[in-house]
Amino acid sequence: LLILTSDKDFTSDFLIVELINRHLPYFRLNAEEMAKAGYTFSVTDTVRREISLGAKTLDLNEVSAVWYRRAIHPSSVAGLSHGERVFVAGELRHLAMGLVLNPDITWANPIDKVSVAEHKLYQLQIARQAGFRVPRTLFLVVRRSCVALRTKMSTERSASQFFMGCSLTKRTPIPYTPAA
Repeated sequence: LLILTSDKDFTSDFLIVELINRHLPYFRLNAEEMAKAGYTFSVTDTVRREISLGAKTLDLNEVSAVWYRRAIHPSSVAGLSHGERVFVAGELRHLAMGLVLNPDITWANPIDKVSVAEHKLYQLQIARQAGFRVPRTLFLVVRRSCVALRTKMSTERSASQFFMGCSLTKRTPIPYTPAA
């Protein structure tokens, strides 16, 4: 199993613990490590595709499944201008994806859908269309509306309700659960 993710993805950590407990092989490539990894691609009588990271080398021809957990955004390479860093990051992302893409590999999630799925507001709409119960949701960036909504929600008695409130001093969302 090849896991493509980031070093801040704790969900992948839980899966890896289970893989270790079951003695199953895996290779984790974090976006932050992409600039440090080695990549091999050659076409002769056969196709050779490898990713190396430290002492570990993964023969991509031996990979039967990929979990593209997070959209890959490689870390920048030191000593480059902003434009060069953007260019190199894009090239690393395309290189890794070019090596990994293979119609014979099972993808745990469609690679072209991952970035779309990271949009929470879109997820709520799709969930509702699919018939899931979606909690009342309101996304606001207007301070006055946040104050009014927070006051209204704090007076309700349903402990099962949850919404993302607005910080009254900053523009960052904060979790808020009404009191029981």
